[in-house]
Amino acid sequence: MSAAAITDEVTLQCRHNMTPGCGCPRKLTRRIHRHEDVTWGCSDNIEFGEEVARRFTDRLETGSRALMLVNLHNNEVGREVTYHRFF
Repeated sequence: MSAAAITDEVTLQCRHNMTPGCGCPRKLTRRIHRHEDVTWGCSDNIEFGEEVARRFTDRLETGSRALMLVNLHNNEVGREVTYHRFF
């Protein structure tokens, strides 16, 4: 759950240019007239959000090997759920 929340928050902050090191994967463009397109910002950089969340949450996992593997799996599922929410 925390991995999903961190991924979501970092992605949102990235979209609003509030996260250092986050690039704009593609511009959001909308055609308002057949001869004119308007660009108004970045799309969601979910890949960046996932990477930050992975580095933050996965390194905190300690304890028995079985518990660590379960928690790493749960972290990955949380990031995957967030990814599918955006796509």
